Amino acid sequence: MTTAAATLTWERVPGQTHEIALGADGSAWCLGTGEWPGGGYSIHRWNGIDWDHVEGAAMRLAAGPDGALWAINRAHQVLRNSGAGWTVLPGLAREIAIGADGSVWCLCTSISPSIDSTIHRWNGHDWVHVEGAAVKIAVGPDGEPWIVNAAGSISRRQDDGWKPMPGLAREIAVGADGSVWCLCRSVHPSVDSTIHLWNGFDWTHVPGAAVKIAAGAPGAVWIANSELHISRAVRS
Repeated sequence: MTTAAATLTWERVPGQTHEIALGADGSAWCLGTGEWPGGGYSIHRWNGIDWDHVEGAAMRLAAGPDGALWAINRAHQVLRNSGAGWTVLPGLAREIAIGADGSVWCLCTSISPSIDSTIHRWNGHDWVHVEGAAVKIAVGPDGEPWIVNAAGSISRRQDDGWKPMPGLAREIAVGADGSVWCLCRSVHPSVDSTIHLWNGFDWTHVPGAAVKIAAGAPGAVWIANSELHISRAVRS
């Protein structure tokens, strides 16, 4: 077991959530458990002690290194809030992810959560299609994504193509320090999965279990379990 994995424990954080997003700037965001007007769950930002409510509603969140928050609502619209309210952007999506360099990627909307979706990269004005398909996506600090497809297979973007990686996963997250985390593939979405950290060659098991995982600023990793309880990584 790597040193990082061996010294990691989980500290419970107040609240419950359906989704967590961490920014490279150290910000932490979550979606509440109650429906909110506007197409999704209520949005909240961590203030260091508890969660502050933020205007809007969403089903997915991604936090940019500049403090901007991106979201997908129940209608699959893509929205961005840079501090002056929400702006609706072109396209429809099911997943969205942002790298520490500001690169934004999305997966288009799909008729079924079990079917792979096309992959797109934001060019500042619209979405540019990139070959490949996936159900989950996370973006590294170099702007290149890691993906998981409907079969659970993991790939990373390299040299304008996709490189298959070992293992099967249901969720994937990449931190600003380049650390890559995944939750192993599960037979059911409501069952907690084991947590793993990429060691450069394969996946190292990390104590704990979750259904959601997010990575942000160096060392920042947060999870939510099947009871929607939130925890963050603590290293001794």
